[in-house]
Amino acid sequence: MAQLDVAAIRQNPNIMVSGLARVCKIEQKVAKNNSQYILLKLGNITGSVPALCWLDSYHGKRDLEVNDIVDVTGRTTLLPDNHTVAIRLKDAAHVTCCTDNPVSLLPPHKNYNLADVQQLITLIESLQINQLKDFMYRVFSDENLAMTYLSGKSSQSYHHNEPGGLLRHSLQVAEIVSWHKAVVPDFHLEIGIVAALLHDVAKSKMWYNRPSAEVSAPILNHDLMTTEIVATQLRSLESDWKDGAAFLRDCLNYKANKEKYFRKRYHAPTIMNILWSADNTSAACYGETSVLKSKKAWQKNLQHGGERYYFYDSPPKKSSSQ
Repeated sequence: MAQLDVAAIRQNPNIMVSGLARVCKIEQKVAKNNSQYILLKLGNITGSVPALCWLDSYHGKRDLEVNDIVDVTGRTTLLPDNHTVAIRLKDAAHVTCCTDNPVSLLPPHKNYNLADVQQLITLIESLQINQLKDFMYRVFSDENLAMTYLSGKSSQSYHHNEPGGLLRHSLQVAEIVSWHKAVVPDFHLEIGIVAALLHDVAKSKMWYNRPSAEVSAPILNHDLMTTEIVATQLRSLESDWKDGAAFLRDCLNYKANKEKYFRKRYHAPTIMNILWSADNTSAACYGETSVLKSKKAWQKNLQHGGERYYFYDSPPKKSSSQ
């Protein structure tokens, strides 16, 4: 099922539309002619749009609730009061089992970077191993976790500490991992990409991403919490692909267990070291970029975020030899 294309709806009054959306708001209304109607706000990751259910022409489900996923059909119309394009609904069916990427059906949020969100959706859809794609669907079907993951920070005052930084950092780590396609087996690469996207998922539970009332105790090491947060989804993956679940679990735990691998002389698959290096590279790159924006032209070193940065000069221009 295709999702409702909110961007196209906003620009096109008087066209037939259909697709999946989330019910974000419901209001009972009375028109100027005393006719009763229901005003809905339908939304997905692309935005939201008002929808009108005139009871004499609407044939869909009447007892809709906020957060229902619905498959809607209707015609767009231009509201005379504020010149907003809305949908005049003909039908809305409640969808209880959806095979679409759950990220695309999240309600809109002011802290989403839609380009990053679309990149996440595309990356998940590009996975060739269906067991891993289903695993990611199950992880992001947790709406609370997914919304915080898309809108939250990667840290309070270190790297990617802006709203949406958690997703941006995760995508950057996944991108760096993907550059190593030539040196690892294909299924190792896909395990690495999934691990990259989820390596900081526990930060969705950190105090700087949650209301204070929801934080019962500080998480001292988010790396130790990662597999606990996706434990249910890992068990489902295990039933479909036992070694895949074990491999992904080891990748997600590698940073916390790195010294144990070294001490016991266990070989860590190459993708684990690539993942660990990609995480460090993304964080370091963010720091360097931030410092370069703030440094003066004459400065050779600068203290920033508890670290001292030294700046190397580029080579002087030299005329080509005759």
